[in-house]
Amino acid sequence: MSHPDTQMFPYPYSPLPCLFYMLLFAHLISPGRCHQHSGKAASTGGDKLAEPTTVKDLLNSEKQFEKNLENVEPGFFKHSAAAQRTLFHTAPGVVFAERNIAAQYYEDDKNGNAVLVYATAHLGVHNIIVMGHYGCGGVAAAVTSTVTSEKDAAKDPIEAWIWPIRYIYLNSKSDSFRAEITALRTKNKELKTISAPALNDTGYKALVEENVKANVQRIHKSKAAMGHKGPKASIYGWVYDIATGDIKDLGVTVSFGK
Repeated sequence: MSHPDTQMFPYPYSPLPCLFYMLLFAHLISPGRCHQHSGKAASTGGDKLAEPTTVKDLLNSEKQFEKNLENVEPGFFKHSAAAQRTLFHTAPGVVFAERNIAAQYYEDDKNGNAVLVYATAHLGVHNIIVMGHYGCGGVAAAVTSTVTSEKDAAKDPIEAWIWPIRYIYLNSKSDSFRAEITALRTKNKELKTISAPALNDTGYKALVEENVKANVQRIHKSKAAMGHKGPKASIYGWVYDIATGDIKDLGVTVSFGK
């Protein structure tokens, strides 16, 4: 479905490349519509590749891939945490993906909107997945950045891109939001140099999750979604754990369309 970035995230304080993206899959509603994206592929472990018809099927296909891969290559997910690979046990063409740093959706992003409209209006996609991952370099960059305003962030393209994540990090409150993020911010205030948080840092993981949730809402409120006249499409927020191969559904699903 996807491959890890080939270059490290271009900030010296980020040890991991950032993986992901808004992810759309078309075969779940209209088999055969995406054959131009398909090809021949051998299934892992010799099992037949899945033809999912629901979002639950897709999650199950990832479990099958995880099981097969561990049988063939024990310890794969332990080592893949650094390489950031994520895969479903599905045939090519089942998943139609749009990928960017830290799974961001912007109203003025022509590429993102083109993918969204093309998938829902022309390919018959009715499931949209915003997929983040623990250990995301873009989220780590938002933590280690020293920028404190959107105006200053606008001076640098990377800072501007990750500003919404930085905003969540700077404005989280323990009494009304994610206490884990607040605790991470408080701890970092005592440091002269802020390093990228550890992969399993609870505040880091919470920020990854909140970033995904925010982008689900931005897509849902976008002109592209509000103007959609076709069948109902649902937007899911998922997070991939690069250390275990597991996917977490954040339970923030919303829909648009008829």
